Amino acid sequence: MIQSAELHSFWQRFPSDFLQPASGTLTKLFLYTDVRVGWFPKLDLRGIHFPCLRSLMLGNHIFFSQYQVKWIISHSGTLEELNLDHCSILYQAGYAIEDWLDKDYCPRSQNIAEHNHWSYSQFSYNLERQEFLSMLRVPAFSLRWYHVFTLFAVSMHRLRVFRWGKSKHWLMSTTSRWAEPEGGTENRPIMPWEDEYDIKSWDAEDWYVVWNDWTHQYTASFEPDPENSGWDTAILEKYWDIEWLALFDKYPDCDTKDREALQELQRKVEINTIVF
Repeated sequence: MIQSAELHSFWQRFPSDFLQPASGTLTKLFLYTDVRVGWFPKLDLRGIHFPCLRSLMLGNHIFFSQYQVKWIISHSGTLEELNLDHCSILYQAGYAIEDWLDKDYCPRSQNIAEHNHWSYSQFSYNLERQEFLSMLRVPAFSLRWYHVFTLFAVSMHRLRVFRWGKSKHWLMSTTSRWAEPEGGTENRPIMPWEDEYDIKSWDAEDWYVVWNDWTHQYTASFEPDPENSGWDTAILEKYWDIEWLALFDKYPDCDTKDREALQELQRKVEINTIVF
């Protein structure tokens, strides 16, 4: 599904078709999706501004660039409430497609009209060793949560409520929003439904992700763990050289900085809520 041309086309049109018509009067925006949007599929909101926006709720978004953070900050004159629910930062991508990234370092489509899907990365066992190595790309992204929290703390002077974490009502193992979970008696959605305020703290290993274009998913790392990364360990050992895997970065080591910046942001928000 993630490679479908229609999916990416929809998110490219979404800001102008769905948000722009209401931009002048919208005061609350709940933007949740069961597909992780932001980088791939690309969601660029820079062309939209909401002069009356007071509450912003984002669910299942991928951050990778400061322009996404600056778009939120551009509403600092009115924004009083901000929720980031199950939003992760992309710290690296791995793919083997020529000229795949656009000027914003997001994937661009190739041959959509002919195949109706986005290009797939070449596998190491389909090419000669040097040919695959020449196509392998592992771009890294420098954005970290402590950057985000610090920018919010110094810029969002009207912010009264800030929630960051993950709602307990996400059901990531469900293949359809109408599917019945194993052992359950009622259908449940993939996304939280009318429960966007019930956001709890979440495990640090979910704060950052990589994009693995061979398994077509976001995961915490490129480690050869088939349960957590989608890699088949046997295939890795047979077709991937150690030096290729060494090109992938380790999970960001900035837990202390992230937590300290989050605490400072929460302190600033608490000060803003004091009634004199």
